[in-house]
Amino acid sequence: MLPARAVFSAKFKSKGKNRSARSLCAAPARTTAGRPPRRFLFNGRSVVYFMLCAGAAACAAGSGKGGGAETPVTTGFECDADLTYRDMQVKGHLTRLTTGTLTLDIDEPETLKGMTMQWDGETVSVKMYGLSFGLDPAAVPETALGRSLLAALDAALHPSGEGKVTENGLVTNGEAAGGAFTITSDPETGSLLSLELPSAQLKATFTNFALKTT
Repeated sequence: MLPARAVFSAKFKSKGKNRSARSLCAAPARTTAGRPPRRFLFNGRSVVYFMLCAGAAACAAGSGKGGGAETPVTTGFECDADLTYRDMQVKGHLTRLTTGTLTLDIDEPETLKGMTMQWDGETVSVKMYGLSFGLDPAAVPETALGRSLLAALDAALHPSGEGKVTENGLVTNGEAAGGAFTITSDPETGSLLSLELPSAQLKATFTNFALKTT
């Protein structure tokens, strides 16, 4: 007979082997696909770090021209215009497709209602009652209004500096043939809101602004 200690040792080893075998059979191999999703825990320091990074990114995005504002749209548009030139008040519909051109369909004053004036930078043509003819700029003071407005819009394509966003909109300053001018536009869309040319005593406000290319 085997000693009692030897018998106990043999049984213990046998049970251990059986337990190990059962463990290997019962526990399937774990794969990457079977792993539970990892959970990311944010502590106070992580949240502060995230907020600092987001703030830095926002500052970088807004550090462009005019605080990220759109530059004024000075070509390819149409709008309603209320113009003050010296002691005259003119209202109408303004269209500008390309640089160097301008068209004004006059609604007021009553004496000029229905008249269309077109400027191409050198000459002025008038359309009225189905007739079209050239016009001597010295004969009609309103033509000087259009010439000054045209010069400012052309010059605004190359402003003297970056615009500044104010409570009234994006303010852009520049120098035209008729003197210094100021354009105020919508900082989000670039739509023109107003234009001033003090040396020519010209002020203009714009409404119903829309893009137009043809």
